[in-house]
Amino acid sequence: MWYTTSQNKVRSLEEKILEGDAEHAIRRRLYFTGDYNPDQERVTRLTNRAMKKILDKFGNYNVVRHHVSGESLSPAVDEIIDSLIKLGR
Repeated sequence: MWYTTSQNKVRSLEEKILEGDAEHAIRRRLYFTGDYNPDQERVTRLTNRAMKKILDKFGNYNVVRHHVSGESLSPAVDEIIDSLIKLGR
């Protein structure tokens, strides 16, 4: 079925990296708040919200690298995750 493969969206490398960083940061934040084994559904929901916020803030996943100093995209992701999950400090 050629038409099903043509409808699949090709994800960029930055999008994949940002999604992995977001999931890792969310699991780490949830661990710090006392949720040591979070439900995969909750992590996926929070990851999708984080990716949507990143897209709203930067407009495109490929542009995020220009707004981060250094090679890691984690600082941009950590800023978004901090706004989603409050650590209660």
